[in-house]
Amino acid sequence: LMDATVAQIDGFHFIYVLPLDEYTLLVEDTRFSDQSHRNEVEDEGRIRDYCLKQGWRIDRVLRTEYGVLPIPFSAGAERSSEGPRELGMRGELFHPSTGYSLPNAVQVASWLGRSSVMPTSAEWCAFANELKRSHGFFRLLNRMLFQACLPQNRIHVMEKFYQHSEGLIQRFYSGNSTWADRFNILVARPPVSLWRAIRCLI
Repeated sequence: LMDATVAQIDGFHFIYVLPLDEYTLLVEDTRFSDQSHRNEVEDEGRIRDYCLKQGWRIDRVLRTEYGVLPIPFSAGAERSSEGPRELGMRGELFHPSTGYSLPNAVQVASWLGRSSVMPTSAEWCAFANELKRSHGFFRLLNRMLFQACLPQNRIHVMEKFYQHSEGLIQRFYSGNSTWADRFNILVARPPVSLWRAIRCLI
């Protein structure tokens, strides 16, 4: 559950809740922020306050984790056949907007499984570079969200997005948005500056 009914601070802010079993939850404080610093004490306090408001008693904290993840606006350099065959986040084989690497890992595994021999370095580079190029639309959306939209309006962009059909949202998360999906996302009249949006397109 992404609960964005919480106070909107420092850009788009939501509490992410994932039930692991009947008595165990992963609770994550997440912000789409322009800042790279976090106050761990404040973050933990917000999580505890959120749990209390839901009526959840915290018996013990099994694990904590803090991080700041970059949102890619452009692709890195194309691979050379001389370099290592890097996968996942290190290889930039992840969804630029969600940060999820599992859909690309499935694509890589499927591609490898179709061949009876290990692909050559040149074949691997061509495959990985094409996969990165296919992510261009999502990197454009990242630029729009951070460079064309004011931080306080990011929640409205997200509200517009989640009003789309379930199929469009599923294809977006899997990294398989159709041209029709892309058109519908871009013309949904999000609250962004037109001129800033044009600069992002360029």
